[in-house]
Amino acid sequence: MRWSAAAGLLVLVAGCVPVGVMPATSAPRPTTSATGPASTAAPTTSSPPAHLPGRTPPATSSTPGASSTSTSTLGPSSLVHWVSPSGNIACIYAAEDVTETGRLPETVACQIADHSYARPADAPDCQGAGSGDNVISLDVGEHPKWLCAGDFWGGPGVTVLAYGASVTNGNIQCLSENTGMTCRDLTTGHSFTLSRKSWSMN
Repeated sequence: MRWSAAAGLLVLVAGCVPVGVMPATSAPRPTTSATGPASTAAPTTSSPPAHLPGRTPPATSSTPGASSTSTSTLGPSSLVHWVSPSGNIACIYAAEDVTETGRLPETVACQIADHSYARPADAPDCQGAGSGDNVISLDVGEHPKWLCAGDFWGGPGVTVLAYGASVTNGNIQCLSENTGMTCRDLTTGHSFTLSRKSWSMN
């Protein structure tokens, strides 16, 4: 998989290390992935701008009707929101932040509306706040994980990240392909890929 060179998400509750980047001190964990038949109903679509719980919503999170056909460089303190061309995967990036309750890590999370893979064994019980098997998040310096989320983050007006295009913001880079959405922590190499038929965490 090829990543474009450019400078490119949910607090509730990845891979070779690039040259010149210090590896994380956390112990490596085996790559996990899954494919298989199953079905899930598409979540209700929410009106953008979507934002991560615990984060202040941006004034605007996307340019209505915009389509990214090449690498986009986004501000280091941006809350960035985009969807795949199919509209089935939506992602949000949030820069590191410090609030009265503590530090919020730099993060990205991607949510899939409709998928056919089986429910992962480690998917959380979200107790009504989402299904627990359709959102993967990646905090900088940590392993990716399943996350609870409610309504789907996609919808009319959200910026489309074209297939073959990537977004780099801070220490996170995400690549949109017709085989799925892949996001990587540039400091550790940890990553995840989310698609209709399968998922993987590294």
